[in-house]
Amino acid sequence: MVQHLSVAIHGLSGRCLQLQASQKEFSVKPEDTIGRIKQQVGAAWQVPAMCLQLSLDSDLLEDLETLGGRSSEKTIFDLAAVYLPERLYEALDHGKLLEKREALVALPSIAAPDDRRALRAAMRGLEIPVPELHVAAIDALVALGKGKDHIIEEIASLAADATTVQVKCHALGRLPQVAERGNERAIDGVLAGLSSPEEDVRHKALSCALPALVEPGDSSAVWKLVGLLRHRDRRIRETAVEALSVAVAASAEGRRTAVHACASLLDSSDWVARQFALKAIANVAEVGDESAAAVAIACLHDADRDIRCQSIEVLPKIAPKGDVQALLSMVNCLEDVDPDVRATASRCLPRLAVPGGGSRVVLDVMIGRLASPEGHVRHGATSLLPCLAPQGDTSSLDALMARLHDVHIDIRVSAAHAIAAIVSPADLQAMRKLSDSLEDDHKAVRCAVLQALQERLEDGCFDDAWRHARDSIFGNDAQLASLESRKLPSSLAGKQLAASEQKQAPLLLAIPEQQSGSSQAVAGTDFHFTPVRRGAADTLTYSQTVGTLAQQPNCTSSRAQGWSNEFYHTTKQHDAEMKKRAWY
Repeated sequence: MVQHLSVAIHGLSGRCLQLQASQKEFSVKPEDTIGRIKQQVGAAWQVPAMCLQLSLDSDLLEDLETLGGRSSEKTIFDLAAVYLPERLYEALDHGKLLEKREALVALPSIAAPDDRRALRAAMRGLEIPVPELHVAAIDALVALGKGKDHIIEEIASLAADATTVQVKCHALGRLPQVAERGNERAIDGVLAGLSSPEEDVRHKALSCALPALVEPGDSSAVWKLVGLLRHRDRRIRETAVEALSVAVAASAEGRRTAVHACASLLDSSDWVARQFALKAIANVAEVGDESAAAVAIACLHDADRDIRCQSIEVLPKIAPKGDVQALLSMVNCLEDVDPDVRATASRCLPRLAVPGGGSRVVLDVMIGRLASPEGHVRHGATSLLPCLAPQGDTSSLDALMARLHDVHIDIRVSAAHAIAAIVSPADLQAMRKLSDSLEDDHKAVRCAVLQALQERLEDGCFDDAWRHARDSIFGNDAQLASLESRKLPSSLAGKQLAASEQKQAPLLLAIPEQQSGSSQAVAGTDFHFTPVRRGAADTLTYSQTVGTLAQQPNCTSSRAQGWSNEFYHTTKQHDAEMKKRAWY
């Protein structure tokens, strides 16, 4: 059998293509079919292979024939090639599915743009329910019918009504290539894609078609997108919120239109639509947009608690920090009847507040909340006052000092932390008043006060106030001496407090071993303190070392155990009584 062939293909226009076995790009072997040779000729001459007819000595060659089968000895062949574009249309009408797809792919190469016959042939490809044919037909329509309304409408309808996700996504991806920005028919196709139940289709419409087809701030498109916020599918509503941000882009007028359109939904009886309208406003409104802030403030009075919570979360995103009207509205939410609304307001107010930089009116309102008869209102005001009050504000400190004697434990704890945050380092009188609460009857309050004093200690405010506090610790509450995470300055452990420590040493050494870890003091070390969190066990763990203390006699284990049991039961009874008085 012949191993090497040389084939020359001659076209009617005078072109000639030489195929040889030694060539890399255009080579031929005896077993190659006529169909493969036609593909090489089509690639070289840039014509569809199916439109070529090869002949040898006036004999037409079929695609499945081989030149080796024609002659077992001949090595040189001269073939004639005839270009027949009609074959492509014949394949579209009567060919098999694979031939139809090949013809659709080749159609733009033989027809001029706006060729009606070619466009009709491509449209017929959409009538066959095969996704691969639809994809090829869409490509042909885009190449041949750019800018034609009926072609745009046909592709847009495929984005909405195609039977497969593949075809919908392909149609959405091709829409920007056939339609100009702002085309209403194309935008309708994008909206159909955004409201599709398939996630891939929505993503294609949002990321590809929408930015390319919608004019930034187009009011018509904005209102249509806002209409999707009413859709029954929550996923489509979420997509509409994202799409609004893309549609308005950097257009100030578009943002105002979007806020106005979303505000129109707030009168709806559908609470989910109101909720997504607020989300959309938060996404499109700029910080300082007065109309958007007014909408969010109005929603703080909505009958639905979820809408009120949503409004509270939106307000810090669109109102400037320190805005008086927004702060007053959020402060009023601290008196809401719903605990979730109050909790949301407590969490979001610090994002809006500027300590010392807001209006005095807001601060005075918050101070007035400290005297409210409702425990939850006093608690919220106590926790949030440091967000508004400047450091050293006397009216705030005076009001907080009164809360150190509140009937609710949590309020007393919050007051101690608030005082520590506001008090000036040089205000020793305030620190001394704070240290009086080390004699409080609940350990959580005592721990909070001690922690507050330690925070001030780090700022340099210890002196007389801290010495008074330490005397109270050793004289009235030996448990708090177990707090051990922070070190006191060695100067305090030495000269200033030596007398007090030596005076109280026998009381400290009476703590049992299972709580202290050791009943003896080790000389030459500092005190360590660890604040105990709320909700910890009633009996605090005890661990300390005391410097410069004289050796004292040890207590017997039975006496120590008896002291421990007595203290444990007394504390448990007290805590049970306090829980009955707790307001939540």
